[in-house]
Amino acid sequence: MNSQDIISGNKLQPILKGVLVKLEKVKDTTDSGIVLPETMNTRDQFADVIAVGKDVTIVKPGDRILMDHGEFKIIKHSSLTSSEQFAIIQENKISGIFTDNE
Repeated sequence: MNSQDIISGNKLQPILKGVLVKLEKVKDTTDSGIVLPETMNTRDQFADVIAVGKDVTIVKPGDRILMDHGEFKIIKHSSLTSSEQFAIIQENKISGIFTDNE
């Protein structure tokens, strides 16, 4: 069983207004190679919605969102690699939803 099965295979379902997201990796170096300190990673966070609780009305699985850094709980599980980070966030902590303008 891989990590995506555990997270999205209905084994972890958020409740009420919870939103399960896969976090985008935050850059820890600049384009010129300067390593940024951990304290610089306090800016907004991008994520993809994996699953939603039954009372969530604004986002749906597959949406790409922007949320405040630190407004979520990172999920730790033995099957997840260090390159994958998933979190649960409350719907009211979402700052924005990316839309395709086709």
